[in-house]
Amino acid sequence: MSTEKPTKSEAKVEAKTDAKSVKAEAKDTEKTPSKRTRATARAKAKRRPDPMRRRRVIRVLVVILAIFAMLYRPARDYYIAWRTGYTLTVRYEALAEENEELNDDLERLMTREGIEDAARERGYVMPGETSVRVEGLEEDVGEESSGKAADVTGEEDLPWYIHVGDFIFFYRSES
Repeated sequence: MSTEKPTKSEAKVEAKTDAKSVKAEAKDTEKTPSKRTRATARAKAKRRPDPMRRRRVIRVLVVILAIFAMLYRPARDYYIAWRTGYTLTVRYEALAEENEELNDDLERLMTREGIEDAARERGYVMPGETSVRVEGLEEDVGEESSGKAADVTGEEDLPWYIHVGDFIFFYRSES
C-alpha cells in the first residue's frame, strides 16, 4: 500500500471541483423545491407580522400624533388671526364704500339744489308750489342704506378651503 500525498495544486483542484458540485446540487434543489420547503413558504406567508415591525409602526404613529398635537394649537391660533383679519378687511371695505356714498350725499346737500331736493323728499314745498302725495309706492331707500354695512361679514362668497379651515380649526365669527 502506498500512501501518496496529493500535492498542493492537486488538492486545490479537488477542492474546487467539490465546491462546484456542492453548488450545482444546491441549485438543483432550489429549482425543484420539496414539499417541505413549499409548506414552510406558505406558513411564512400566513404568519403574523414581525412584532418588531409592529412596534416600529406604532412608534412612528405615536411620533406623528405627538407632532400633530404640538403643532395644532399654534396653527389654530395663526388661522384664527388670519381669518379675523380677513373678516375685518371685508367689513372695512364695506364701511369705506358706505362712507364714500355718505360723503357724496353730503357734498350734494351742500348745494342749493341738494337742499331743495332733500326738503321736497320730506314733504316741504317752495312758495307757489303744490304738494302731491302718491300712495301705494314702497320706498325703502333709507332703511337699505342704514343697515348695509352692519350686515356685511364677508362670509357669503368664501372659497371651499376657507370653509374647510373653519371646520378644522373651529372658527366662528363674532358678528
